[in-house]
Amino acid sequence: MISAALSLLALIVALFAIWKATKDLAQERRRAHELEILRQMIGWEFVVEDDKKLMYAAYLNLMVLPDQSDMPLTRAALGVRPTVEAMKSFARRFPDAPALPIADALGSEEMFGRFKCIFSQAFILEVGQAIQGRVLKVG
Repeated sequence: MISAALSLLALIVALFAIWKATKDLAQERRRAHELEILRQMIGWEFVVEDDKKLMYAAYLNLMVLPDQSDMPLTRAALGVRPTVEAMKSFARRFPDAPALPIADALGSEEMFGRFKCIFSQAFILEVGQAIQGRVLKVG
């Protein structure tokens, strides 16, 4: 009876360890994927000559990154799941930028104007901060 109870306990501990390892591996893969997206975003300024293509790429990549705290001003500029705080911060920092929502948002000159505000002043800095946040989580 005691050996059966100990065997059951050992099985439960082993199953828990497998579950935890699987969960940790999934988190690490997700973090690596997000870091790869962010790494590519850092280099865009040097390889993408069309700023509108850069805006579209930023929009699509922000859709993939789940953490709303990543790149808050860029999210607010493009309207990609921004927090209320990020929207207020963007409005304070760029008072002349067109307000959201914008009809035909992503293809409009108004949206491009919002993106140009953020790209020249905060985009690369925000990408760097997002990378740093993920690297610090690992360490």
